[in-house]
Amino acid sequence: PQESLEAASTVFAGRVVNIDAPKGLLLSSTDPVKVTFMVSRIWKGLDYTSLVVKTARYSASCGFPFEVGKEYLVYASYEEGELQTYLCSRTKLLEEAQEDLQALGEGNVPVNKKSNDRAGVNQIILIISVGLVGVIGGGTIWILSRKKNNKK
Repeated sequence: PQESLEAASTVFAGRVVNIDAPKGLLLSSTDPVKVTFMVSRIWKGLDYTSLVVKTARYSASCGFPFEVGKEYLVYASYEEGELQTYLCSRTKLLEEAQEDLQALGEGNVPVNKKSNDRAGVNQIILIISVGLVGVIGGGTIWILSRKKNNKK
């Protein structure tokens, strides 16, 4: 556990609240899956109450088989700017992590009500931008139509 703690960018315990898997006809076992956790304890890394970690879609490609609603001890590292974990990391169900928990100690409760997932922020920015374009475009059309009617 100590070697894996040192090698990882972040180590935390958390419950899976969402798994965002690719959809469509052409699927690969290596397709990335985004797993969102509600974090209960942190031993190393980001001090957020919510973390998103990527893994391959299937265990055949070393993806970890997370399940919504279950709690895990997660060892994750940054790759290409995102937290990722694999089947051969020490990541495991929290109920099966007694040896790790004993070696790691108590850990800390996260205090920052944030997430490392930028996708949510980007979606909010997109929605606001589209709304503003609609308001500005609609206002412009209304003003032009009023000017046209006043000229008659």
